[in-house]
Parts: sequence; structure tokens; C-alpha cells
Amino acid sequence: MGKQLWWIGGFLLLHLNLYAQVDRGSLTGAVRDSSGLVVPGATVVASQNSTGLRRATITSRTGTYDLPELAVGTYTVAFGRQGFQTVKFERLEIAVEHTTTLNAVLQVSGAT
Repeated sequence: MGKQLWWIGGFLLLHLNLYAQVDRGSLTGAVRDSSGLVVPGATVVASQNSTGLRRATITSRTGTYDLPELAVGTYTVAFGRQGFQTVKFERLEIAVEHTTTLNAVLQVSGAT
């Protein structure tokens, strides 16, 4: 019985140790237009350069977005919405257990 408890306790400690190691980061921010007004409904696409992994979201009615649990690495992030020019940020580093804030300003495109 003592050996069984030892094995169970060892397994639980190992499991907790593995669970604590996170290899993810997050990306968050806000999207505004050139006059400073928020841009709800803008598309935010983060593409990991080395793997091609793509994650996308839409800004909230307050112009904010959140992309949690991104794999660590280098990303290209694009922001767009109909009636605005697309904005791209290249070589953005997502680090382990770190939230990166990236805000974007969209310029109105030509005639709509």
C-alpha cells in the first residue's frame, strides 16, 4: 500500500510540474482610425512565420481584441476592415508567458 501511494504521489507531482510549463504567449490591443475613434469589427490575423499557423479574431465594439494562447515565435499581424487600408506588422515576437500589446491605426482607403 505504501508503494502505491508513493507512485501516485510521484505521478501527481510530475503532472503538476509539466502543467506549469507553458510555451504560449498572448497578443492584445486596440484598433483605431486616424482620428482616434475605435474601429469595431476589424479583422486581426496573426500568422506565425515559421509554421504558417494562422489565428484570427474580430475587434469588439470598443475596438479591442485578444488572441490568447499563441505558440511562441515570430508573427506577421495584419489589421483590416472594409473602407480602410490594411496595416501589417512583421517580425513581431511572441514570448513565453508574456502578453504583447499591439495597437493599430487604420487609414481610410480611397473612394468607397
